[in-house]
Amino acid sequence: MVRDAAGLPELAVTVRDTTTWRMDAQLADTYRRSRVLIAGDAAHVTPPTGGHGMNTGIGDADNLAWKLAAVTAGTAGEALLDTYEAERRPVARQVIDVSLANSRARGGYRIDDELLLSAAYASTAVVPGPDAPARPALDPGLEHPEGAPGTRLPHLRLADSSSSLDLVGPGFTLLTHPDGAAWRRQADTATAAGVPVTLHELTESEAKALELPADGALLVRPDGHLAWRAPHPTADGAGLREVLRRILSV
Repeated sequence: MVRDAAGLPELAVTVRDTTTWRMDAQLADTYRRSRVLIAGDAAHVTPPTGGHGMNTGIGDADNLAWKLAAVTAGTAGEALLDTYEAERRPVARQVIDVSLANSRARGGYRIDDELLLSAAYASTAVVPGPDAPARPALDPGLEHPEGAPGTRLPHLRLADSSSSLDLVGPGFTLLTHPDGAAWRRQADTATAAGVPVTLHELTESEAKALELPADGALLVRPDGHLAWRAPHPTADGAGLREVLRRILSV
């Protein structure tokens, strides 16, 4: 195999040692115990048949980093850290199941490049809509162009040729129609209270592409997942503040 890979049939090769590799499929019972949180291979060992193991670990860090930052900064309660397991463990469970099925397939196996991009979170860090359908943690065959809470913010090419994904982070992001004055006041109030919220006014065509109601707004978490889909600002201006308190467990 070494000679074939090197393209040198006369290459002198000496085998110094050998080892046996064992394919494992394991999932931790819990991702958090008090001040200890685990991620990556410590939380899940995934068969390589599918190629999703490393990206599942990266997704853990992507989910946990902003929550740790919010808790250590004092803008979120420690209960926010419990949403890490609630959101990420179902993803790992499904990835392991898909990978195991691939390993047992005799006729080759499928690799869903879009699998992890379809992650839909369900936890107290997401405010679902009134008619939110039940969704699996991952579904590569199901797209969410409407921007449902829990799913990733859809990519949308903006008027300046950038992507809607470029608008996200490092704090919360609020997307509104061109005249978002009422929402801007609420975003400024939240920022002044210590929870950074950056407002971006979309063009009418961009807002229509995201199926955003005329007075509505989309609240995007620092990890790019939609936290809330608001139909309109509340009369007392407390809507965004109350939603952030719920998401951040304060």
